[in-house]
Amino acid sequence: MEIMLDHKFLKLEYYPEGNYLVELWNGFTTDQQFAELLDKIITACEARNIRGIVIDARDHKGLSPGAQKLAADVMERYAKKAGHLYQAIMVPKDIFSKLSVNNYSKQMDKNQGLVDTRFFDDLKEAQNWLKECAITA
Repeated sequence: MEIMLDHKFLKLEYYPEGNYLVELWNGFTTDQQFAELLDKIITACEARNIRGIVIDARDHKGLSPGAQKLAADVMERYAKKAGHLYQAIMVPKDIFSKLSVNNYSKQMDKNQGLVDTRFFDDLKEAQNWLKECAITA
């Protein structure tokens, strides 16, 4: 595992054995902070041709509808470029964060099969799923 970013609101971990990222979100991010961190995520994805992402927002405090749409649009563009993207979303504790990831995933469902999204309660299960996806991709 390699730490690609260690920020107050986001830690990015890269796992080469499955070629996936784990996004560990924390606290509340403004739309501007979120957009800046999303750029860093995309830069990390492009640098390694990432095909899998764990979004661990269990300790995040939700996103505005605008940030949710931005994330869906940016990840859709990346998925088109990469050919396909697998997302494992950790079910958040905070109700606002839970609503945010549900809304985000509904927007991603419109992406014509480019993004395969699943929800998990256990981080190891999410990581195992991404490793399996990497083998079959």
